[in-house]
Amino acid sequence: MIKIIFVCYNHGTGGETLAQQISLLDQCNNLPYKKVKGRTVTRDIFKGNFRNAKFRQQPLPPPSDKWWVVPSHFLPKQLNEWDKLNSVVIGKDMNAEKFYVVINDPITKEHEELVNKNIYEKVWTRKFYDILEIQGQIKSDGYDPRHPFFKDKIKGGITLGELRCLYNKELPTKENVQKQLKIRIESHNTRERFLNITGPNVVNITYKETLLPNFYQTFNNKLSKLLT
Repeated sequence: MIKIIFVCYNHGTGGETLAQQISLLDQCNNLPYKKVKGRTVTRDIFKGNFRNAKFRQQPLPPPSDKWWVVPSHFLPKQLNEWDKLNSVVIGKDMNAEKFYVVINDPITKEHEELVNKNIYEKVWTRKFYDILEIQGQIKSDGYDPRHPFFKDKIKGGITLGELRCLYNKELPTKENVQKQLKIRIESHNTRERFLNITGPNVVNITYKETLLPNFYQTFNNKLSKLLT
């Protein structure tokens, strides 16, 4: 059986941390991770492909008695049917059992500013030192790291903001990085909202809840009962 818990969230709301904490449940496969500048960086069974800028069809993961936990920037409605296409390709029914944990976007100005602060400090200014990780980030952003333009331009110690400049054929100067950050925040503020998502096997969490003391322990106790 294939069982997947998708943690659906927008940037800056703590989806990877929640996914990693959920994976500690006895019913789940543990999610490998590392801490970078206070940010939880996970390595899920889909190699982060459900956190790409654009939705792309993914192969089915291997069957497991435990749940795979997968952070995702896509809504449940986008994830609900993807596995059925794989079933057609391989010629047999291999649909996954899916459960969705949705972190709702903040609804107050204070919390929206906190999310933007998280994006800037934990994502935008994070430096990539491993060349394979840099290439993976370029690919997840929808670009081809093998393009000649990137040759000799992507070296260890580059930030996401500087990469965004390169995507737009701009020098990664301080001014250009700030310009790209403004564009990024405007895009974030006009994104499709994650708010009160309905459907089977969907659990909604407010962003405010994630900031409460002992949130992860309390939520895992609740989720564990739903998964049994």
